[in-house]
Amino acid sequence: MSLPYALLTQLQTQSNTGYNLAKLLSGNEEHHWHASHQQIYRELNRLYEKEMVELTYMPNEGKPDAKLYNITERGKKEVTEWSRNLPRQNQPLRDDLLIKLTNALIHNDASEEFWLGLDSMYQETKMYLGELIGKIALKRKISDDSVQKNIEVLSLTRRKFDTEAWLNQAEEIYLVAKRPVPNW
Repeated sequence: MSLPYALLTQLQTQSNTGYNLAKLLSGNEEHHWHASHQQIYRELNRLYEKEMVELTYMPNEGKPDAKLYNITERGKKEVTEWSRNLPRQNQPLRDDLLIKLTNALIHNDASEEFWLGLDSMYQETKMYLGELIGKIALKRKISDDSVQKNIEVLSLTRRKFDTEAWLNQAEEIYLVAKRPVPNW
């Protein structure tokens, strides 16, 4: 699982609270890892137990002290080692939509509700693709050539490719099921 390494990578640039890390990682599509607050806090505790992060408590007026996480030398070494091993190109396929469609086609009971839901998802995904293309274009116009901006462009571009792949798969589903592709 890559969540601990996503957290350690973020902590290499600056110390942060679990709350801010959750916002950074999950707040928008410019970042490349989504995790719930619970997953993040659980993983930060594991990293602390493994001495890859350390804690500093910051006074928080009227509230419990905030925990500020800092990466340790051990954490830096671990994330550096991990980053040297590139992931396999073809990750295992886990596709709920394809499983649901397969089940519906096997039993010949893809309800109209299923198709209306897919039509709606298709429309929303087409609109989202347009938004991503616009965001990428805006990011590329910014003259800043920082690492952060370039990573955001790469992350948005990856999301664009994944979105296009989903749309292509949906179009294949319509073709296999002999249904018209929604045209909005």
